[in-house]
Amino acid sequence: MTNFMDYKYIEQLIARYFEAETSNAEEDILRSFFRQSSLPRHLEQYAPLFAYQSEAKTATPLDEEFDRRLRARLEAEGHMPAIHVKAIKMTWNERLRPLWRSVAAVAVVVLVIGSARQTAVQTTQTSIVFGTEAHQNKPSESSLIHPEAPYRQAREHMKMAVTQDTLTTKDGQ
Repeated sequence: MTNFMDYKYIEQLIARYFEAETSNAEEDILRSFFRQSSLPRHLEQYAPLFAYQSEAKTATPLDEEFDRRLRARLEAEGHMPAIHVKAIKMTWNERLRPLWRSVAAVAVVVLVIGSARQTAVQTTQTSIVFGTEAHQNKPSESSLIHPEAPYRQAREHMKMAVTQDTLTTKDGQ
């Protein structure tokens, strides 16, 4: 039973390892512990895992020489697929094309908003010129309450402007 109590820290590290909460230093402690020749019976089941990790760290990665030998072997056996790489050269115009498209989209939005605002200003000025209402410069309470009020107001002023124009042309004839 004392042997079981001596390995409490290692058991805690193993539990934290499987919850992905260990640091690199703690994992090195586990690897060095499981390299020992005599392990407790209840911890022997974890030895292959940490032994594999130790071997995997020391293994050398594959290099260009391996690739060359593999290609030569595949070519000798007739299994080498033809590798065709087509390089695409992009001009600066092609690279900037997405930027130009987004700039054009922003410009269209700004123009639409600007023309809508200009139309609203012209409509208000037209109603002041014709003298249809004396309190045009003050916002009405209905425009503060209803969001559709400015559009309704502009429509009414346009109707008044049309009737003013038709009245002057009828009188002038």
